[in-house]
Formats: sequence, C-alpha cells, structure tokens
Amino acid sequence: MCKVSDKLKLCTCASDAYSLKHYWVLHRFINGKNDYVLGEAIMPKIIDEETERYNWSLLEKLLNDGNVFDVEMNPKENDRLELSFTVEVGEPGSVQYGFTFRNKIWVRENYDVFEWMQNHEEDLQGKIKDAMQK
Repeated sequence: MCKVSDKLKLCTCASDAYSLKHYWVLHRFINGKNDYVLGEAIMPKIIDEETERYNWSLLEKLLNDGNVFDVEMNPKENDRLELSFTVEVGEPGSVQYGFTFRNKIWVRENYDVFEWMQNHEEDLQGKIKDAMQK
C-alpha cells in the first residue's frame, strides 16, 4: 500500500531517523548559509499519480489542521519538513514529500536534497508512527 494514513504521528522518539522505515526531518533555514553541495542523488520510488495527489493533499491538511507532532513545534519562516515513507509495492523504495513553512502554514515544496542542504541545517528528526494505510 502506498497511501499515507490519516492517523500518522510525527514522533521525536528516534535519534537516527535515516535508519527508520518511515521518518521525518525538520530542516532549519540559516540566513546567509549558501553551501555548494555535490553528490549523486538517489531517485525516489515512483507511485501512481492518483495516490501521489492523495498523499500530498492529506499531508498538507494534517500538517496545517491538526497536531501531528508529539511535541510542541515552533517552525520558523522558510524552515522545511522532509517526510520519507518506505513503500514495498514492486521493488522496495522510498517516497519523499517536502514542505516549507511560509506565512504560518506548511506549503508543498519538492524535496531536492542538494538545494535543501544549501540553505538549511537539520534540526529535529524522528519516526513517523502509523505512517501508511493498512
């Protein structure tokens, strides 16, 4: 199943999010940071267009309408939130969703690891509980 659950919770209960099946990372905007980053990107898993639209819409709603974090969050203007989900349909892989905090709401932002590293530092991270629909 590739659809995100409407019951998901972003927990601060893990110190190494990248080792988890489903995780989130808050990238803090650093004014004046302009690092030049080189590397090779790993292509994300491709899921069907209808599911992709559903996931984007649900995630944006959950982030802006409810309290999906397990602690009080105080995002700042231009902070970014990365949500990564492992999907097991066909060849296993991961799908990333990105959001930028603008004008006191989270808005969709395509996740580009190199561009994000240029002006941001990883600040908080954790596990996504109840991540996928069953």
